Amino acid sequence: MSSLRYILLAVFSILLLFTLGCTQDQPQPTPEPEKVVFGDTVLVDYIIKANFTNMSTNATYLAVYDTTMESVANQHGIMSGRTLFGPQVFNTSNGGSFPAFARGLVGVEVGGNKTFVLSPEDAFGPRNDSLVFTINRTYSRSLYEWIPKIYIEQFNVTYSVGDIINSQHFDMEVVNVTNQSVVVRYNLEVNRSFLYAGLMERVVSIDNDTMLVEVLAYPGVEYNTKLPNENVNVTATVISKNETHIIFDANGPLAGKDVEFTVFIRKIYGK
Repeated sequence: MSSLRYILLAVFSILLLFTLGCTQDQPQPTPEPEKVVFGDTVLVDYIIKANFTNMSTNATYLAVYDTTMESVANQHGIMSGRTLFGPQVFNTSNGGSFPAFARGLVGVEVGGNKTFVLSPEDAFGPRNDSLVFTINRTYSRSLYEWIPKIYIEQFNVTYSVGDIINSQHFDMEVVNVTNQSVVVRYNLEVNRSFLYAGLMERVVSIDNDTMLVEVLAYPGVEYNTKLPNENVNVTATVISKNETHIIFDANGPLAGKDVEFTVFIRKIYGK
């Protein structure tokens, strides 16, 4: 009886080892990768591309406009556009002013990437034609200017007739002082350049109390200036220039464009 029990125990042990071995040999299911779902806060790198036009050849080309990745910025020569690099924290539940971008992140797994294109309406908005304006390349202006007295008094200074006001680009002589204004005359000579409304200007000629000036602005260059006839500061790029006129565009560089995003999900923090 005792020997029978030992035999049964031995058989049971063999069967148990066989069963365990079979179980270990079976492939284990691969866990599903973690993916972004709506409401997650994620750590994301991105590359933004859009089509631009070469001012010289009028050819259109796809170029990297912005990125959080320093190596990509260095490769495409856009290092000056950003001083800090690295992935950004983004919450997909609110999306801020960029809900379409938030939707583009949904479904991307950690360590994965995705490229998608957003229309102007979903990206940086349509173009505004009223922000395209033209100025004369040359124009006449008086050598005299009436400066409101309240403007001068805010600097806690006073001026008398004959005083010289020094500025970075030229000197002015006070020729009259009233209760409302201080009248100055620019002390300028031909070929002298000076800054006015954010644009460099050059004196072409002087005739009595007026001067002919040329605006020095160049295609493809961005300037901080003002909208004509409005006291509104804008950042505008010269898009065209001929012998008589200069055309500026104060729309953002991505306004009206389809924009391509490539995103890289580095981490998912959850909701």
